Amino acid sequence: MLRQIKDPKFLLVYPPLQFQDGEVVRPDGCLANAYLDSSLTKAGFESKIIDMAVGDEQDTLEETFYNPVKIKDAVRGVGGISRIGMSTTRILESVKDYDVIGITSVFTQQASRCFEISNLIKKHYPKKIVVGGGTNCRAMSDLFLKNGFDIVFTSEAEHSIVEFAKSIHKGDLSLSKVEGICFYQGNKLQRNPVINTIWDLDEIPMPSWHKLPLKKHWDISNLWTGREGFVEDKDEYVKYANIFTSRGCPFNCTFCHISTEYGDWSGEIGKFRVHSVDRVVEEFKVLKELGVKYLYINDDSLLAKKKRAYEIFDKLRSFDFRLADINGINVVHFFKKYKGKLIVDEELLHMFYEAGFRKISIPLENGNQRILDKWCDGKWNIEKCDTISLVKKMKEIGLATDGNIMIGFPDETMDEMTTSFIMAKNHMDAGLDGLGFFIVQPFPGTKIYHDTIANGQLSPDWHPDEIGWQKGSMFENMLIPNEVLVYCRRMMWQVLGLDEKKKSVVDFVQLDSMGKFHEKN
Repeated sequence: MLRQIKDPKFLLVYPPLQFQDGEVVRPDGCLANAYLDSSLTKAGFESKIIDMAVGDEQDTLEETFYNPVKIKDAVRGVGGISRIGMSTTRILESVKDYDVIGITSVFTQQASRCFEISNLIKKHYPKKIVVGGGTNCRAMSDLFLKNGFDIVFTSEAEHSIVEFAKSIHKGDLSLSKVEGICFYQGNKLQRNPVINTIWDLDEIPMPSWHKLPLKKHWDISNLWTGREGFVEDKDEYVKYANIFTSRGCPFNCTFCHISTEYGDWSGEIGKFRVHSVDRVVEEFKVLKELGVKYLYINDDSLLAKKKRAYEIFDKLRSFDFRLADINGINVVHFFKKYKGKLIVDEELLHMFYEAGFRKISIPLENGNQRILDKWCDGKWNIEKCDTISLVKKMKEIGLATDGNIMIGFPDETMDEMTTSFIMAKNHMDAGLDGLGFFIVQPFPGTKIYHDTIANGQLSPDWHPDEIGWQKGSMFENMLIPNEVLVYCRRMMWQVLGLDEKKKSVVDFVQLDSMGKFHEKN
């Protein structure tokens, strides 16, 4: 309910966690609210952050994170769903003194928990303004607006949320000056386009790390030895923090949200943009003062500019930080051009090792070039990039390695999936320490999501709780029946260990006239 508020007080929340039986549960450590808080604070507005998965100052981990509650039985036949976080009573207590409640939704699986909070607030405090943002929220803006949200931010919100705060402060409820939002004016959906994408990231104030529950996250981190388990040392706490040095990505993979983040409503936020190295250094100083020892660089594509990445790694070592993990690595980044060919970039691998990094996950993505070209933006060429040599070189340097492969693309054939199994076995033989197969999921806002709905391969009536890496495919009318896909993934280790003569998945399963599969002896 939009209304004039002379001095609006903001509460920025990350929702309770939702997870499936068997999943590794850890804090997300999302920085979105920390960025929004710093922008609001700089503009003179009061703001507070709560990670509802771990709770506020008065909540203990035993009451929140260590107290999972079963909320739903198996979805699509795989495990039940549990909730972790503050109780409804505590949520209502925490929001009562604030005028605007901002809820961040990054992951599709957390959508139901966002709706839980928004509907709860609207039931008990109907005059409070509920706004939402984040990758998942803007991708499903209609659904969020139907579940208690007054405003959805459809782009990066550091500037927009300040303009929104100024508008309600002045009583300008038309919100005409607020870019990148959507909301209902009566029965009419109003969408304000983005005119000014944030190109110079240094304009954005540093995130308010000091307002995040870092010590609680560090306490929990002891259970899984840091981000992705990549941390060697066993400190009293694995004192880690997330950091962004860039935004966007030069690639346009159909299964990634960046594939559609270009246009009027989002602006050009999918494009690759960077902080200056000097700004990154200033952020390092802040994190050092907070006692952080390990950094998780959460960029979508840090290595898009290698020279800049090397500078950042040099600075990282000068602060005596250890690199806990890095996001957005692509196979092509591990190679460099030499005499017209692509060879393993040993300088980069040594840089990782010297920065304290000890385990790297190689995103092989798929073993078939047609699939890579169509669905993965052709990021790498199987023939030109010798990933077997890459694995061997990593082992020589002392880097543990694992890999991941995606199966279950909408038009993938049995033979094409077989090439991925063969690729997996070849890389395991070369020294890969582990490998995971992920069934492709149509996350809202991605190109693959929109395309499969348009061509009838994805039901428009799906529910966010249905999506998840451990579940089968959500696509319909696939060339590989879903039950075959699930079976092959479950049996991948057996498949990888079988005789070399059996080169095809077809050697292990057969389809009857009805498309049902039977395991061969």
